[in-house]
Amino acid sequence: MQLKTKHIITVTSILLGSITIGGSAVYAFNLHKHDELVADARNELKTEKESLASTLDILKRYETKSGYLSNELNQEDFESIRNKLENVKDSSTDFSLDKDELKDEINVIKLDKQEIADEVSRLEAKLEAQNAVNNLFIEKAIIEADTKDIAVSDDISKDKIDGVKELLGKRIEEETDWSKALLKLTENADSQLIQINKTEKTFEKMFTDGSVNTSVTRTDYETAKEQLEKVKNENSKKKLEEKLGKVLTQVENNEKQAKKEAEERAKQKAKEEAQTQVEKSSSNNSTQPSGGPSNSSVPSRNISKTSGSTTESTSPQSNSNGSSYESSSSHSDTSSSSSNKSSNASSNVGSGSSDTSSSNGGGTTAIGKKTGEGKIKNYGGSGESGSTYEKGTFDAKDLDGVPWDSFTTSN
Repeated sequence: MQLKTKHIITVTSILLGSITIGGSAVYAFNLHKHDELVADARNELKTEKESLASTLDILKRYETKSGYLSNELNQEDFESIRNKLENVKDSSTDFSLDKDELKDEINVIKLDKQEIADEVSRLEAKLEAQNAVNNLFIEKAIIEADTKDIAVSDDISKDKIDGVKELLGKRIEEETDWSKALLKLTENADSQLIQINKTEKTFEKMFTDGSVNTSVTRTDYETAKEQLEKVKNENSKKKLEEKLGKVLTQVENNEKQAKKEAEERAKQKAKEEAQTQVEKSSSNNSTQPSGGPSNSSVPSRNISKTSGSTTESTSPQSNSNGSSYESSSSHSDTSSSSSNKSSNASSNVGSGSSDTSSSNGGGTTAIGKKTGEGKIKNYGGSGESGSTYEKGTFDAKDLDGVPWDSFTTSN
């Protein structure tokens, strides 16, 4: 009985020892596995930290110290980084660790992730603001630190510009060269829109129901042309240039018509002045007494032919000093040749005498022609001077009392 009991105790001890040894082995194994898990988690956290640091460095390179954004930055970059952050483990559960295991390392990862997420949001907001400003123009007006003075987009409007201004107010956190550039470009777009509206209103005043007003002037055209030259948007300018061409056509037609009317008025005025002068001259001639004073400095001549002699008389005239003179002369030729010359002179002078007396009212020039030679009488006197004249043509103002072979007057 005692042997049996002893045997049972021995077996039980052996079993308990085996269990103890087995449990220790399992525990030791599990402990080893956990240590490996922690070690793997620590290595993974280290790798994640390095990766996040690299991502943050890339983000910082997308922006200069002056705040300008890299031209390589785009929305796809932000989406890619966000997807990467979502896969970063930042809790003990993600690593199958106890709550407090690797707590410090995991917190570092959390902070790095948040920093990158904040940087992505900040850069994304800046890119949104910059794209909004660029969309005000026909192409990008700002690329990195370079800005261009270009035309606004075809769909530019006050609402669109106001929306960009509001967005900039929300997205710009501090004043930098970049933020100043965006604000300046926005003001540029605003100024261009104002110029377009101003020019369009100028054109509206020159049109009625789509047609050019007939009252447009050269000044209207030049003003519209000057304003149109300030419009940078080509589509807006092209539409207004077509209207400007119609305005110019109307202006030129108006000017041609005005010139024609002015010429007609000038002709009519000249005609009326000529008629008035004719009537005035006719009135002066009709009221002047026969043989009386005349305004002409050339004496009025009366030439007659008698048998064997030619007689020329000069009616009294007023000279420039208001005095009068009278001269008369007679010339007799006894030779037959002289008689013939006098006869010819009488014949020619007969018609010239008539012209002289009819046109001696003013502005008349008397011309005498002598085919022979003779002595010159004193001007306005009755005696002969010591001078002689040669045959030729003379002005009656210089030679008085000459028995002309021919005598004409002209106005």
